[in-house]
Amino acid sequence: MIRPRSLPFLVLLAALVALGGMAIDMYLPALPTIGAEFAAGPDRVQLTMSVYLLGAAAGQLVIGPLSDRFGRRPVLVGGFLLFALASLGAVSSGSVEALIAWRLLQSFGAAVGGVVAMAIVRDSYPVEGAARTIAHLSTIIGLSPAVAPFIGGALLEAFGWRSIFAALAAAGLALAGTVAFGLGETRPPGIRPANLLRQLLHSYTTLLGDRRYLAYVLCVSFAFAGLFTFIAGSPYAVIEHWGVPPTRFGYVFAVLPIGFMVGAQLGAVLGRWLSVSALLSIGVALCCAAGVALVALYGLDGGLVAFMLPVAAYVVGVGIILPQGIACVMADHPQIAGAASAVLGCAQLALSAAVAALAAAMSDGTPLSMAVTMALAAPAALLAERIAALTRRPQPA
Repeated sequence: MIRPRSLPFLVLLAALVALGGMAIDMYLPALPTIGAEFAAGPDRVQLTMSVYLLGAAAGQLVIGPLSDRFGRRPVLVGGFLLFALASLGAVSSGSVEALIAWRLLQSFGAAVGGVVAMAIVRDSYPVEGAARTIAHLSTIIGLSPAVAPFIGGALLEAFGWRSIFAALAAAGLALAGTVAFGLGETRPPGIRPANLLRQLLHSYTTLLGDRRYLAYVLCVSFAFAGLFTFIAGSPYAVIEHWGVPPTRFGYVFAVLPIGFMVGAQLGAVLGRWLSVSALLSIGVALCCAAGVALVALYGLDGGLVAFMLPVAAYVVGVGIILPQGIACVMADHPQIAGAASAVLGCAQLALSAAVAALAAAMSDGTPLSMAVTMALAAPAALLAERIAALTRRPQPA
């Protein structure tokens, strides 16, 4: 069995979280090929991405309480087996509609990783230790968006797009086996109601009635939404507005994983001397300053480099915020940590999609709306952080 708080334990948690992202990033290079094979336009092919995000968001709301009720390990094993089955279904897809359906099912399986991994962290560490652990996890996971497209591209070139989903199926089976035979149950002991619906209602009523919890959820979600706005809009800004060739886009995009890893590790180091709440305040303040600088430097027409410098600072700020904020979100409700993680994950995806859509709707063909949206998301995160800091801690559920 893998010993809790060991390096293999940390690597396994990172793998649990990273698989869901790999299922997005690995097949991005194959989208044009899939469209050509099925004679489908970009809008239909991109539905394979949209339904995946929708399924991941909705699935988390059920998976979290399930892990509180039945335990972390059986839910993980079941989820990854479902992920592997759906990935194999994607391999056999004969139309883009079939691929969309398999991607939706795949997203339900992938959703277990992030939700349950964060619950396991809460089960295994005190709040300060949880923040440092999540920071280390973030550093490992941050490598995924930098590596996954290259893996997917290599598989696409060598064996075709279906091999990408075959590789994902193998990864899902490997993780299911590792969890089943190598990971002990971490869910804290306690009375679990036999009625699952009652458990769901109790968990979400408790969480949605906790003002402090909701404030931390909004803080993390707004910070992430600002980052996601750049992710969604960067291809148009970098390639179309500033004329960077698509082959070099990856070098610009690398600012994100590098900046995020720097922020996460900076938070882990400073966490030896500063509290989680102090680090959260620092991260939010950095995002606010970077947002103002982003709009100002764009207004001065400083070019791509001047635009990317505050973006890098913003990403570093998010790298500090997320581990601290997630630890704060999970701190007050250890008995329903799965549900607490699920609400956070769903809120992050939903708010990020809404904010990015707002930026796209306001776009005039330049990066201005993206810059303004990022600049506004940061003060929203700051307001939520201040509300959380000033709200009395409730009794644990």
